[in-house]
Amino acid sequence: EGRTLYLLAHLALASYQRRIGASLGVKPGAELLAAVTTAKEYAIPVELIDRDINITLKRTWSNLGLWKRSVLLSSLIVGWDDDTKGEVVTERTVEDLKEPKALSEMLSELGRAVPQIKGPLIDERDQYLAKKTIDAGKGKRKVVAVVGAAHVPGMKQHWGLPIDLAPLETRLI
Repeated sequence: EGRTLYLLAHLALASYQRRIGASLGVKPGAELLAAVTTAKEYAIPVELIDRDINITLKRTWSNLGLWKRSVLLSSLIVGWDDDTKGEVVTERTVEDLKEPKALSEMLSELGRAVPQIKGPLIDERDQYLAKKTIDAGKGKRKVVAVVGAAHVPGMKQHWGLPIDLAPLETRLI
């Protein structure tokens, strides 16, 4: 079905996340699990509002040409050249990247370098998360949303705007 490269990209990305998590001593998704555990302790309802990862990856994958796909796969497999630059991902590195200025610069660079990836992976999910958070909060006084720091600026930008989820929930762009 032509899904072999997609599967390889999915596996390579998962492996990369595990490597970063291992270097920091944190499992990917640990913050979300902690939030869910705390919510259960206080009998607070939990709603998982992020878009299905398979839709996000398929939309990203379908947005890339053959050359970009091969570059992405090779980058994921070799670890984004971490070894050649001598950079080690540390807790301080991650915390520095959460700063608004650093996030903005990183997302701008991603948009310039590979807009085909930033669109489905960040921009579309910002819209999706904003809409789903608003929907989850209807009729409630307070809502706690646990989202990646990179999504906060985009969610704020789309907050309260009309967003049609239907096109964002299809597997192809």
